[in-house]
Amino acid sequence: MREDKPLPSFSDLLTPRWVGLLAVVWIVGFGIIYYFATPQDEAEPVKGQSMIVSNGKPMKGLGNALYFSVVTATTLGYGDAAPIGWLRVAAVIEVAGGLVLAGLAVASIQAVPLRRTRKALRECPGHWIERSLLNGTDIYYTHIQFIADADTLLFFECDFAPGFSHDRTRYTGRLIANDFPKMVFEYRSDSHAKDYERGIEVTLFKRGARRQYHEFEAHCYDAKHGLRDSIEAWKVTDPQSIAKLEDPSTRRDELSRLIKEWWPVDLTPPPPTSSPSSPR
Repeated sequence: MREDKPLPSFSDLLTPRWVGLLAVVWIVGFGIIYYFATPQDEAEPVKGQSMIVSNGKPMKGLGNALYFSVVTATTLGYGDAAPIGWLRVAAVIEVAGGLVLAGLAVASIQAVPLRRTRKALRECPGHWIERSLLNGTDIYYTHIQFIADADTLLFFECDFAPGFSHDRTRYTGRLIANDFPKMVFEYRSDSHAKDYERGIEVTLFKRGARRQYHEFEAHCYDAKHGLRDSIEAWKVTDPQSIAKLEDPSTRRDELSRLIKEWWPVDLTPPPPTSSPSSPR
């Protein structure tokens, strides 16, 4: 099922890489213009002919043309070469474009954190099923929903205890560090979890075959127990499946079928084990 996502903004597309590529094309393009406009077989400037001159002589060679293009675009202006004829207009245009590119370069670098946030806000919101492996033996399943809230992400969770039975433990989390696709969340439990109350979850989202972020891996660092569990998750996009996940009255066999339907491998949950409460 196709997801409707907000389109990337201009600042999202204007990355330092693209600005750098545009600058290279701009400089090389004008360098080629200067090279072909300057006579390569003339020893002295020809009256009425446009060219780049240095020390009163035509500035020959592609390397010299590229050099002049660089000092022009960057507004260095060493004074060792100058355009004549219509190349003066070309040099003015290159200077103007160079100033614009310099501004775009600064803006693109400053916008890196904002682009990461916007990327996370586009890719992460929705419903996910987590599988947590606790102590290498116990498996817990969680319905997690990421929600975009202004310029950050929140998540809300409801645990399924071992064996796919429902658990009333719920968790809320907020984004505290973003280096998308790697993000760090702080989570807290409600009153039902007496033993696993709060901690940090380090999450790494992974892009699939369709270049969509429909899975992630995570590790939780509980404030009381330290590193507790390893997590993997897949995104649920079918509206009917989402409705069943959100309904507390959904039967155990339906939950089992639903999770197996959305999981890439066959799951055989281990027998229920005793624990002080549902872990995060």
